[in-house]
Amino acid sequence: MRGKWIRGQVLAGLIPEVPLGVEAKVPDDPHKTLRERMDVVRPEECWRCHKKMDPLAYAFEAYDDFGRYRTAIPIGDVLAYEQAVYEYNKKKRGLERRIKDLKNKTPEELARQAEKIRQQIASKPQPDDEKYEEALKHYERQLPGWHKQIKNLESFDHERRMKDIERSKQEMQALDKPTTETKPVDASGYLEGTGDPELDGTYNTPRELMERLAQSERVRQSIIRHAFRYWMGRNETLDDSPTLMAAEQAYLDSDGSFKEVIISLLTSDSFLYRK
Repeated sequence: MRGKWIRGQVLAGLIPEVPLGVEAKVPDDPHKTLRERMDVVRPEECWRCHKKMDPLAYAFEAYDDFGRYRTAIPIGDVLAYEQAVYEYNKKKRGLERRIKDLKNKTPEELARQAEKIRQQIASKPQPDDEKYEEALKHYERQLPGWHKQIKNLESFDHERRMKDIERSKQEMQALDKPTTETKPVDASGYLEGTGDPELDGTYNTPRELMERLAQSERVRQSIIRHAFRYWMGRNETLDDSPTLMAAEQAYLDSDGSFKEVIISLLTSDSFLYRK
């Protein structure tokens, strides 16, 4: 689907729909990567269409389903592995927060917090305060809690605090990080259809594919045409050629400003005299 999107939306190509009677399904095999499982489309009757999109999509093997960059692909029971990773990270973050919180509870910090509460106790509402009775009731409700907080802060066991920090560190070190069998990512592929023989050819990384597409005149014109269709609400016609050429020139003159493309489209006759 990603390769098909590049071919259709970026390279202005066309991929036919799946022929009737063909079950377009990638076989399940937990011990193979998606790229390996896509070998099922290698027969000529499948490859004549898949060759237009699959080599463009191989670059995205470098990213998982959530768009995270990766250098290896887990195989086997991936769902169980992802769940184990989630639980591991959850426990690790909890211990890290606990250690940080304990480290912040120094005698000086606890004394500062106690003093701050004493200042709140000292700021008892006065009869000349606005809404005195309501403020006094609120103050009296808070007072027992403030005294309890001060007592807890002053009686905090710092020896136990250091033991808790050390125990939490040991618990974090004892966590078993989930592992699974992996295969290295192969993000290389083949690009064709840019309209420039110097840009077509094999690529090795997603960035290399991206940069070549960005240099393609065909890609530039395709993106401008999509902008035209969006803002005009219709497909282009032969009479719109001057508008499209002017938008492309605005892009080139502005050193690649998409804003200038939109300004050019919205000040064109195609937009101003639209029906």
